[in-house]
Amino acid sequence: MSERRVGLVEACEDPQLFNFPLWPRQRELLAAAEEGPRVHVWALGRRSGKTTLAAVTCLHNALFRPDLDQRVRAGERRYAVGVATNLSQSRLLVNQARVIVERSPLLAPLLKSATEDELSFELPSGARTAVRAFPCSSRGGRGWPISCLVMDECAHFLSESEGFQTAERVWEALVPSTAQFGDGALVIVSSTPYGQDGLFAQLYQQASSGELPDARAHHASTAQVNPTIDAAFLEREEARDPDSFRSEYLAEFTGSGAAYLDFERFTVADRGEIAPDGATNWVAALDPAFSSDPFGLALVGRPKDPKEHGRLLLGLAHAWLPPKKKGASFEERRASCSTASRRCASATALES
Repeated sequence: MSERRVGLVEACEDPQLFNFPLWPRQRELLAAAEEGPRVHVWALGRRSGKTTLAAVTCLHNALFRPDLDQRVRAGERRYAVGVATNLSQSRLLVNQARVIVERSPLLAPLLKSATEDELSFELPSGARTAVRAFPCSSRGGRGWPISCLVMDECAHFLSESEGFQTAERVWEALVPSTAQFGDGALVIVSSTPYGQDGLFAQLYQQASSGELPDARAHHASTAQVNPTIDAAFLEREEARDPDSFRSEYLAEFTGSGAAYLDFERFTVADRGEIAPDGATNWVAALDPAFSSDPFGLALVGRPKDPKEHGRLLLGLAHAWLPPKKKGASFEERRASCSTASRRCASATALES
């Protein structure tokens, strides 16, 4: 196959290349991504084909952007990276890309190796590229030359180590890896919205308002993108849970979403700790930490008035910071942890 720059939409609709017919709204999204600017934020309803769009976008960037190959060092591999909520989800992107390539009589010979996590290509020019999958972690991909970055279902990024800050950490770690490609790089942040907080909601708002000059925001409901979804199904889903329908299928940034608790149900009082006899049915909850994080304790009870037993009272919330100086040996560190545990146990006994 002679190497030339083929358009993204053109590659999708060419039977000899991707052979992936696009729905009208999908065609608009990909055409806009190809025209620029550098960053695109897609707020799309469920079952809009976000992962497949991510797969064809990464494939196109890896195979049909010879101008980007000139910005990597000799022998260096250029990457189109898909990041998803977990490793299994990101591997779906790679698998879909692999199916497209293996069905193409022109592209299949370019595929030199394939794993669950990566498709490696060697182009006629001698350039080496790859489509790579990552879970939503800031530890992977740092320092790699990434010319295309897709963050799939970004609003739902969550990890054990970074919690609800995961999306921000991934952005901070991987977007700088696109710097060497300048305005030729492509960053797509796509998701079904999940509340009004977090990186995805922030990027969408900034791109919509023009605050980010190198970003564009796109919004479409499930019905607008995917004409195969049964209208009767959508009507039943809306009747079942109107609030969830607005977020999941209309792709609206509703007020709850990312919040673990509905804070409209909370009353905040300006007071200190509640005495042990100020409530009943006390329950202690611990958040143990034995390294660099605080050791947390919360005491929750019920009001003594039977008429108010539907309420919960936070009697105490406290955190113990770890010692600034770490023990030199394992035994010293274990002794320090034991001391912190005894202090916490003593506090629990006193307050309960």
